[in-house]
Amino acid sequence: MIPYQCYIIDSHNLAYRCWWGVKDLKHNDLHTGLEFGFIRKIINFIKHIPANQVYLAWDGKPTRCLELLPNYKAGRVKVNSDEPSWNPRLERLRNIFANVCNSLYHPNEEADEQIAKFIKMNPDKKCIIISNDKDLQQFINQNIHVESSGNLIDEDKCKEEWGIPPYKIPLYKALDGDSSDNIKGISRLQTKTKIKLVNSSETIDELIQNFNNENLTVKEKEKLSVSKELVLNNYKIVNLLNLEGNYDLIKPNKDMSELIEIIKEMNFSSIKLEGIL
Repeated sequence: MIPYQCYIIDSHNLAYRCWWGVKDLKHNDLHTGLEFGFIRKIINFIKHIPANQVYLAWDGKPTRCLELLPNYKAGRVKVNSDEPSWNPRLERLRNIFANVCNSLYHPNEEADEQIAKFIKMNPDKKCIIISNDKDLQQFINQNIHVESSGNLIDEDKCKEEWGIPPYKIPLYKALDGDSSDNIKGISRLQTKTKIKLVNSSETIDELIQNFNNENLTVKEKEKLSVSKELVLNNYKIVNLLNLEGNYDLIKPNKDMSELIEIIKEMNFSSIKLEGIL
């Protein structure tokens, strides 16, 4: 195993997967798979990895993205519409685990923004990001890897999947958009055309200049010409590589009382804390 110094877990992404993975668990008429799955995953994780090397990254309000795109993430289907809101439940988990391991959290930033700032300010640390969110693959380099669904993704695997180097993913998504975040891309522009444009560009300015590439068809040039502002704005939203500012780190105080309390309260008797206390 590569000796990573930091294990960064995308907490909301993990919570979402836990919800789907343990939907049949109930306590007092509440589906508790969210809490059970999340707590079990993190506890099992820190039994094998020193807790001081684990960083849980949490979502706050996506203020920056909403300023650039007011309907950012609008219309995203909530999988738990018949359940109490996730917000207080995730906040409780965030507060509990802030006592157990490192937390990256700002109330007005998404988890990936905090991750971006952490990586930028610690360029020499060997880190692995645990998330299925493909946006986070833009950070991959010789020191940064991503684990997605149990698969390790390095520079070679990322390039094989995307057809471009990891650091060019924001350029590709500027063209392609992201339907899950309600970011509109250029419609009916072939994937191979997007990849060619991105591979021939190093910056967003070069990408825009290449909209007049002689190898493009007339229709492709027309589509690209009327989409310059859209592409520029998309790039500002999806590019996380150059975010300014410091990350917000909460260091644990090792108080396990709230963790013990929720395990007892929700009758999670199969979760054992031996090895982390």
